Amino acid sequence: MPPRTLAIVGFVVLICVALLAIGGGSAPTTQPQSPISLKDVYARGIEGRLGLRLGTIAEISGDVVPNASKAKADDGEPFFLKITAVDGKPLAEPVLYPFIKQNSGITIAPKIGDKFRFVGFETGRFDGSPDGEFKYVPAYATTGFGFHTRFVVLAAK
Repeated sequence: MPPRTLAIVGFVVLICVALLAIGGGSAPTTQPQSPISLKDVYARGIEGRLGLRLGTIAEISGDVVPNASKAKADDGEPFFLKITAVDGKPLAEPVLYPFIKQNSGITIAPKIGDKFRFVGFETGRFDGSPDGEFKYVPAYATTGFGFHTRFVVLAAK
C-alpha cells in the first residue's frame, strides 16, 4: 500500500476510535429508581399540581372554560375550572380541573365564561389499568395506570 493510503486509513481509524470514546458505543444502562415508600408519603406528603401538599385547604380563582380536551378520560366533562391563582398568588401556568363538589348539598353551579373563587383542596389517587391486567380479565375501556389529581370544591367565596 502506498504511504499516502496508509496515512489516510490510519487517520480514519483514529477518528473512528476517538468518536467511539467520546460518545459512541453502547448506551449506559440506568437502574430504575426504587419506589417511594408509603411511610415516606405519610411523613412528607405529595405536592399537587397547584404547588401545595395534597389535602391542604386553599382558595382558588380563575375562569370556567369549555372542555377542549381530546383525552377520552375527559369526554363527560362539559367544562373545566381554569385555575390561575392559589391563595391570591398567580400560578406560573394555569391548571385545568373538572368541577367536583364535596357533597350534593352545595348549590354552586358554574357556567362557561364565569369567573370563580372557590375554597377546597387538591387530592389524588392511583387509577386506571396496570400493564398485564387483561391477561386476567376481559378488556374494557380504561386509561393507563397512573397517579391522578383533582380539586374538590367545598364552598364559593
